[in-house]
Amino acid sequence: MIQSTKSKEAQAYVRYAAIRKYFESYRKFLKIAEQRALKISPEQKYEWQILFKLQRLLSERQTARFEHLFGSNKSDRMTMRSLSSIEERIEKGWSASEEAGLKEKVRSYCDAAREIDDLRAKLVPGMTAKGWYALNQDSQYLDARLALSERVKKLMEQMRD
Repeated sequence: MIQSTKSKEAQAYVRYAAIRKYFESYRKFLKIAEQRALKISPEQKYEWQILFKLQRLLSERQTARFEHLFGSNKSDRMTMRSLSSIEERIEKGWSASEEAGLKEKVRSYCDAAREIDDLRAKLVPGMTAKGWYALNQDSQYLDARLALSERVKKLMEQMRD
């Protein structure tokens, strides 16, 4: 029984490391995507800045929620088996009490939550539609997106092992 518990803990930490790598990879992808978007359609600089700032903040929010869950809830730690189950838990399964607790515990999380709301209020549907079309034709952006996809596949394999 002790060996089984230790083994489960070790597996949980392997999954934890894989998730941290995913968050890091996604942030690197966002940086490349933003650089390419600004180069391809500089006339939409303001809109791109809003969208990518929002994406970075949402990624930071996911990271903070994940760290909070992993550090405070052993049962959640044991059930985190895939990227999709973790994203499901920290987005759709996130409770109001967890949100309040994290805001109280981490001041920067509270500030980021407020900034996310402010940026969402600035969004206009379709504001970068033309730019997204052009971005999706850019080889460097597509290469970065493919690299992220390959990285996610490898991380998911690590989580299964």
